[in-house]
Amino acid sequence: MFEGRLREGEPDVSVFYVSPKTGWSVYISIPTPLFNAPMFRAAWIAAAGGAVSIALAATFLALLLRELQLRRRDAATLENAQRLEALGRLTGGVAHDFNNLLAVVSGNLELLERRLPGAAGHRSIAAIRGAVERGVSLTRGLLTFSRSGLARARSRT
Repeated sequence: MFEGRLREGEPDVSVFYVSPKTGWSVYISIPTPLFNAPMFRAAWIAAAGGAVSIALAATFLALLLRELQLRRRDAATLENAQRLEALGRLTGGVAHDFNNLLAVVSGNLELLERRLPGAAGHRSIAAIRGAVERGVSLTRGLLTFSRSGLARARSRT
């Protein structure tokens, strides 16, 4: 196989072969652009395939990164909701316990009011009753917070 030129001056690729059985010889000449065309076409197809592969890989990586970000965000949202729910439960439990203590104090105040005659005892009892009422108001606020915290936590999950 060798390169040469046709009579018209165009470059060509030639092949010369002698048959061992017959002794006959064969000479084939193909213009170089025609000979190289399949190779160039294959190179272009390979380059295009490589470019498409790279584009697909980049798209896949972008989608994967996006999915990871969404999962992290969802995990953080769930964690915040769980914290808020735990805080709501804790607040509700403390408020109920505190309310029970205030009920005991309030009940004993009523008993004391019946047993203690006189204005001096009633002023002290009134001051204690005012503190109990502020405590009841505080526990209502805590219970409201615990319910709204639980509702917010449940709406986020």
